[in-house]
Amino acid sequence: MTQKYPSAWSELKYPWQRAELLAFLADARKPSLYEDTSEVKFLMNFIFDDHDFKPPAQQLGWMLLDHDEVEAIATFVTVFDAALGPRDKSLSAITAEEWGRWRLRRNARENAF
Repeated sequence: MTQKYPSAWSELKYPWQRAELLAFLADARKPSLYEDTSEVKFLMNFIFDDHDFKPPAQQLGWMLLDHDEVEAIATFVTVFDAALGPRDKSLSAITAEEWGRWRLRRNARENAF
């Protein structure tokens, strides 16, 4: 089975990974995603482990089309990394329980104001 992609993606090395990236970014806009620890783990894994978007410029031509996209992804990765907070182990080693504790602390801080 062959996938059809927009013609603008024809120069990309991995257009199917771009499709995945766009789906993850669409989901990342939904606050409900962050209530499901398994979904957060999928997003973390995609961004930090599978594709190593630090720095995002290395994805140019692979799944990112231009420098504007590189800058947008760099901003997203920076904000997402900061939201995960300081940690003493790799992101892939964070458990669902640890993410749940982080969410509780974050919610408590937000509700304090």
